[in-house]
Amino acid sequence: MSDDLYPFVPSDPTGECLRHNGNNAVYEEIACLYPKLGATYANWETGFDAAIPHAWMEKNFYIPFIVSSLYLILVYAGQK
Repeated sequence: MSDDLYPFVPSDPTGECLRHNGNNAVYEEIACLYPKLGATYANWETGFDAAIPHAWMEKNFYIPFIVSSLYLILVYAGQK
């Protein structure tokens, strides 16, 4: 998506809750925007960087197809 077509407009005008992930994409941390929600988050959730698992999923896109196929074969074979 082009930033010209979909510009990011933070809901907090101070920009205090803006964060950057591993791909340098800007986002707002919801636990910062709504502090009462912050108590329901674990420490690893507030600092989670989705860029790392996303890169792994792009590299290993074939695994779900193999696992799903194996599952269907086992379900079919288990009925006999």
